[in-house]
Amino acid sequence: SLPCTPWPTIQFLNLHLHGMSFAKKLQKAQLHSLRQVAVFLKLCRIVKAHKGTSSFEWPRFAIGWKRPIVQHLLKEQEYDTADFDGCAVGVISKKWQ
Repeated sequence: SLPCTPWPTIQFLNLHLHGMSFAKKLQKAQLHSLRQVAVFLKLCRIVKAHKGTSSFEWPRFAIGWKRPIVQHLLKEQEYDTADFDGCAVGVISKKWQ
């Protein structure tokens, strides 16, 4: 899965607390993330052409879901959706284990 770090709604609070220097870093991280999504979309096309499948996940309320490239990915790849909270089913980062 692609990192969702630039997209959680908590970033609105971080913007408020940390100002313009944080905003510039966040914008850079978001642009990098969107480039990763674009590359992922290219890979999905190759996988699909060879009868494979792909999937994409981010937290339910991540603001990145609204970005045009992400919307295009979802539509083009015809993903089914499921909403759940990973923490509710024991999903945690290896970093925190």
